Amino acid sequence: MSKQKQSFVKKFRELAHVNADLEASENFFIDHADKNLALRQKSASARATARPVTGTPHAEPTDDQESQPAPSDAWLNETNYDGQLAVDVFETPRHIVIQSTIAGVRPEDLDIAFTNDTLTIKGVRRKKMQVAQDDYLYNECYWGGFSRSIILPVDVQSDKIDAELENGVLTVTIPKSQKSSQRSVQVKEIIN
Repeated sequence: MSKQKQSFVKKFRELAHVNADLEASENFFIDHADKNLALRQKSASARATARPVTGTPHAEPTDDQESQPAPSDAWLNETNYDGQLAVDVFETPRHIVIQSTIAGVRPEDLDIAFTNDTLTIKGVRRKKMQVAQDDYLYNECYWGGFSRSIILPVDVQSDKIDAELENGVLTVTIPKSQKSSQRSVQVKEIIN
């Protein structure tokens, strides 16, 4: 068999392998999309029964609502952060900058934490009025908890992280570390 034909056969087999992997990945995502849709529908149903729809956005709370923690304190205890926060991350010579559009979120509803080399942004977007699901013509906005963790590619000065929220755009500025964290390690020989 000629080298050209051998090369063609090799590439053909590689492509067949990639195609099998793609089909397996596609099936994985289809299966999980179905499960995710069922979970979202179940979650929406639970939210609808947990918080009865009121006639006006400023209605008096019911006895059940008064016994629950205030919404401004409760969001920190939520474990359901379904929303994925879209971010832009870029670097300048001196900083790592993270930007995200989070319209409708107040600064007190945001939590930014830094651990090791990971920055995590958590928050909650609150609805001002409850609307019955049947009354929606379009229901595309995400309301509720969201989070995003970003692994930073360089050492940073975590004590100097700055965050600003302006016109619905969150900008987190993280100064890069000036000192190198690389050090030499001496190898000891062990003789048995």
